[in-house]
Amino acid sequence: MQIDIQSTGVPLTDTFISYYRQQLTCALAYCSGHVRQIVVRLSEIKTSRGCDQKRCHIQVVLAGMHDVVIDESQTDLYAAVDRAVARAKRTVVRKVDRLLAPQTRLDASDVYDPVRLPSATS
Repeated sequence: MQIDIQSTGVPLTDTFISYYRQQLTCALAYCSGHVRQIVVRLSEIKTSRGCDQKRCHIQVVLAGMHDVVIDESQTDLYAAVDRAVARAKRTVVRKVDRLLAPQTRLDASDVYDPVRLPSATS
């Protein structure tokens, strides 16, 4: 599983990068066989109210499935990344579980079991 963390306008430390690499690896360990790549983009956005918010954009590239894209904005960078990682975990696990779950389809005979009426001849 390849993890790429990119930052625009947000200073990152080596401690921050290694901590969140570990968080992503642990969060997606259950699905690691299906995850090809994780791209994390961190940036700062200006809101109309004048407060700065930190944005965390996570894209999880899955094998044989559509990508999972999570976008989270918070005033605190750590809160934005924590919430985005948790949302990415829930979404990816749900998607992989759906793929692995056996497809069950009900036939009309499974749903409707007609009650046999006694014959009128007896």
